[in-house]
Amino acid sequence: MNHYQAYLTGYQIVADTDEEDFDLVHFEKQLMADYKLKKRWCSSRSALCFLTLVEGDPNSLHVYLKYRQQLAVRSESQTLANEHRKDWDLEELLSVRGAIRRRPKMYLGNDAGSGHVWSLISGARWAEKDHPRETGEGWATRFMREFQIKIEQCNPCSRGVPWHRTLWFNCLCAHDISLSGFFSCFTCFQSGGISDDGDDDDE
Repeated sequence: MNHYQAYLTGYQIVADTDEEDFDLVHFEKQLMADYKLKKRWCSSRSALCFLTLVEGDPNSLHVYLKYRQQLAVRSESQTLANEHRKDWDLEELLSVRGAIRRRPKMYLGNDAGSGHVWSLISGARWAEKDHPRETGEGWATRFMREFQIKIEQCNPCSRGVPWHRTLWFNCLCAHDISLSGFFSCFTCFQSGGISDDGDDDDE
């Protein structure tokens, strides 16, 4: 579920699309009615966690997609969010002082790891294909290729393995540490290189 949300976020950041308006408040109310719940959650993320808990994974994603299809509506809050998103830049959001770097769980979920960043950037990459803004490759497409090369240079045994899996393995499958590892590598990548240990400071 969180991987889908991350992918969708990346796609929408690049595409600036509101083709599928989906009011999370309406979704939460419908979910409570369907499952006969009386107490509201503190956030829409909690509603998604509940759906994953009761339906399991990956079935929860199929159920959620049905809700998205059935409850597609236009709300003022969603329209304002889409208008605000037009000013977003994914590279900036992932940078040291970017919103995703400062609040990763808000954008990627409570179990956020390097794989969720992969989903986020993958969504952006496909949006670049569907909604091209310029000739040639977009930032996300170039990044996925060039970052993969850099990670493989530091980890020769991982050639052909997607970079998020390499970071996850290097951190002994700990999601939070793999996320920190990605941000460290991302900062080094922006400055022109990645160290072999990936432990450079973000500041």
